[in-house]
Amino acid sequence: MLSSYLKENTQQQHDLLEQKFNSDKIFGQSYSVEDYRRLIGLNYQFLQRYESKIRAGLSEEFKTLVNMDSRTKLPIIEQDATALNIHYSGDSETPEIASEAEAAGMLYVIEGASLGGNVIKKQLQKNPAFADTTFHYFGMYNENISAFWKSFMAGLNTYFTPEHYPEVLKGAERAYAELLQYNG
Repeated sequence: MLSSYLKENTQQQHDLLEQKFNSDKIFGQSYSVEDYRRLIGLNYQFLQRYESKIRAGLSEEFKTLVNMDSRTKLPIIEQDATALNIHYSGDSETPEIASEAEAAGMLYVIEGASLGGNVIKKQLQKNPAFADTTFHYFGMYNENISAFWKSFMAGLNTYFTPEHYPEVLKGAERAYAELLQYNG
């Protein structure tokens, strides 16, 4: 199954990304507003650069299958970026996405961030430093997070056949590599 293949083959990059952004501090309540600002900045920059290209790289059939219209994140994260005074000009050139499978792999990482973001939101809401924070991006799906993740994974697993797996993985690895390069 593609979902298992992606999880297994991207685990190291996922763990590196969590380390880079001090995810362990979230559960210890020592996560700072500046840590959160960096995390939102990373996601905001990535979405500005890639969300429209990913969407353009997906077929109408796949977009319908995964209910893509409900997965647009850039307008949501812009609310958090504004509240945190984060600005990104988007002036760097974004390389093209080579295939639909690569675009789907990149979307896998974005959707996984939404799943993890729900956990982040719940933990940070317990932290007094975030009493006045509104979690638009990480709260995007709210109580529907599990259903959104399951429907995305079901679409991914049924749409792509095993010969596409390496190209989907390439997209996921590309997304993680981009995120790991962030220096904000």
